Amino acid sequence: MEPFAYAVTITRKRGLRAIYLRISRTGRVLVSAPSAMALKEVERFVASKDGWIREKLAKMPAVPCYTYDSGEKHFFLGREYPIVYERGPVSSVSVRERKLCLTISPRTKDRPRAYRNLMKEELRKVIETYIEIWAPRMGVQPSSLTIRILKSRWGSCNVRTGELSFALDLITKPEACIESVVVHELNHLLETGHTRRFHALMARWLPDYKERTKKLYDYPREFI
Repeated sequence: MEPFAYAVTITRKRGLRAIYLRISRTGRVLVSAPSAMALKEVERFVASKDGWIREKLAKMPAVPCYTYDSGEKHFFLGREYPIVYERGPVSSVSVRERKLCLTISPRTKDRPRAYRNLMKEELRKVIETYIEIWAPRMGVQPSSLTIRILKSRWGSCNVRTGELSFALDLITKPEACIESVVVHELNHLLETGHTRRFHALMARWLPDYKERTKKLYDYPREFI
C-alpha cells in the first residue's frame, strides 16, 4: 500500500462497479472498491483525490483530550459549558447559571462513564421527542431506538427491522442538527438508498437539511 499522510481503509465489495471514497468523522479515509480492482489502481484513485482529502481533513475540528473533571468545558446541545458535579440519589443533567450540572451517585468513581451514561439518556430524550413529532407526519414507525458510539456516521436505519441507531456524539450538536439526523434515518423507512427521491423527500420535510448537515461538523468530536 502506497504510504499516505493520513489513514486509509480499503474495503472490497463484490458487485460494486465503481470506487467510492469518503472521510469518517474520526478523520479516516474510507474507500470502497470492487473486489477485482487492482491495489495500484485503488492507490492511484486515492492519490488523485489527495488535494480534496487534505482540504477536508484540515477543516475537521481536532479531537480534544477530556479528563471529565469539574470545570472542564464540554459541548452540550450546541453550546459549550463548564461541567459541575453534584452528589445525589437520582442521576440528572441540567443547565444552571451557564454551567452543565451533573448529579451523580455518591458511590460513583468512574466519572467518564457516568458522564457518558448521562449524555446517552439526554440524547435519547431529545431523539424520542423528534421521533414522536416526525414519525406520524412521515407515515412511518420505527421499531426500536439505540444510542451508541458510531465512528463513521451519525446514524443508521435497519430497513428490514425498523431499528434506528444514533451516534452518542450527537449530544454535542444543536437540536436542529439532531432533528435533521432523526428525519434522515426515518426517511430511510420510505426510501432505502440515497436516491433522488430520498433527497427530494428530505427537502420536503426539512428544506434546510443540507445546511443542518454541514453544521454537524462545526463541533469537536467527543464520543468516538
